[in-house]
Amino acid sequence: MFSYYFFDNYSGTTTLVGPYIGSNFTEVVFGSNVTYIPSYTFKNCRTIEQVTLGDNLIEIAHSAFDGCSNLKTVYCMVATPPTVSAITFNGCNSELKIYVPASDDDSIIKAYKAITTWWSDYADYIFEEE
Repeated sequence: MFSYYFFDNYSGTTTLVGPYIGSNFTEVVFGSNVTYIPSYTFKNCRTIEQVTLGDNLIEIAHSAFDGCSNLKTVYCMVATPPTVSAITFNGCNSELKIYVPASDDDSIIKAYKAITTWWSDYADYIFEEE
């Protein structure tokens, strides 16, 4: 098992090549220049336990982490909630925790929990970073 990091490339953007079905990653870290995670990128990657999403992410497409049954921790470094679909985190571990940046007035966590385009479906799993 190992970690996989998506680093920023020379052009300032990062293109993901996937899907990574059958891969044995335990941790995935997206760099700051990753703005989009395509559909099915990590679908059914059952070894992934932790994901860190960079601070410029705009969208996580349909089923990107669907079926990642061992995914327990997501660190979402984005203050503005990225677009997600209904089944972005479907089939993940029942103990899934999604950590978002802390703010003095709780505005960030409230924004995530209030967005009716699917983030609100994950409201029970969203916590402020400590």
